[in-house]
Formats: sequence, structure tokens, C-alpha cells
Amino acid sequence: MKSNEVNLGFSTDMDIYENSLIKKIELKLEESIGKEYYEYIKYRVLEKNPNLSDQMFESRWIEMKRFFLIKALVPEVTMFSEKVDDIWHEMLMYTKEYYRFSNSFIGEMIHHHPHIQGSIDHSARAWFDWIYLHLFKLKENSWELWNGFLLNKLNKQFIEFVDTNTNEIIIKKLFNVKLLMEYPESEDYYNKLIKKLKTN
Repeated sequence: MKSNEVNLGFSTDMDIYENSLIKKIELKLEESIGKEYYEYIKYRVLEKNPNLSDQMFESRWIEMKRFFLIKALVPEVTMFSEKVDDIWHEMLMYTKEYYRFSNSFIGEMIHHHPHIQGSIDHSARAWFDWIYLHLFKLKENSWELWNGFLLNKLNKQFIEFVDTNTNEIIIKKLFNVKLLMEYPESEDYYNKLIKKLKTN
């Protein structure tokens, strides 16, 4: 059992690549959700989807939490999974709890931002995949729930922006600068990600 499971009372295994900053944000996410809100969400999702097993719910729930963790780093990221988005919709139904969760986790409302069917931004999807695969190890159902990975390419404008700007400008444009106040080490993490972006 992981140490943070003792206090939270539910599984927190998101299979994150080892990084102290991301672990801190993960724990903040779990604490912000809380066991009671998690139970509300699970009950509502399973009630509306009687053929959904507990195991499959947990698979989708882990991916939902992974998405929120990415949101903490990259505020403009878009939701690209209908099945995971279904859970987000149920979270939003508990308006007071969702507001509390959002503010506890990142200090402001996490607005619902799904992609529009038939009008996918291929570069935005490629950016999501890039961040996702640098943070998480793929789980058994990850590929199916996110409809595959690395099937899209970053567009020319995105690549030129990264290649021709300083890290400071890139951080302000692509990443959550508010995170720097709560976690000063996030600047170093952002710089490492940018270095990988520039060398890809």
C-alpha cells in the first residue's frame, strides 16, 4: 500500500514516471478530490452505466485523474476521450463539490473543454499525447480509452514557436505559470520538458 492511500482510503496508483514535483501534484489532486466526492462520482457513473464493471470504471477514473494532472501543468489541453469525458460530465453535476475540488487543486475553476467531434485539432492532440507519454506509463486500457497515441503531428507553427523562443516565453505560452508560486521546482521541470521538445 502506498503511504498516501492510508489517509485517503482509496487507490491512487496513476503509474507516474518518478518525479518529485509530479508526485506532489498527484497527492494534491487526490486530497482535493477526497473519498466522499469520489464515491458520489462512482455511484452516479455506475448507476447510469449498469453494464460498466468496477474494474472498467477504475480504469476510466485513473485516466480522468491523469487528465486533471496534465491540466495542472498545461491549462489549455483538450479532452480527447469520450469515455473519460463521461466521468467529467458526472463530476460537473455535483456543482458545489466540483467547485471545491477545482479551487483546492489549482486555485481556480477547471473549465470543461472537450474537443468537438469531426473537427479535431491534430496539433493539439499531438501536444496532449506528447505530455501524456512523458508523464505516465501506459496502462492496459490507456490506448483504447484515448483512441491511440502518436497518430497526429505537431504543426509547423507550434514547432517554430518552440524552436525560436526562449524558455521563459514558452513557459508563459504553454504551461501553467501559477504553478511556479506553489511549486518553485516546476520551473526546472518545465525547462526539462522544453529541452526535450526542442530536441525532438
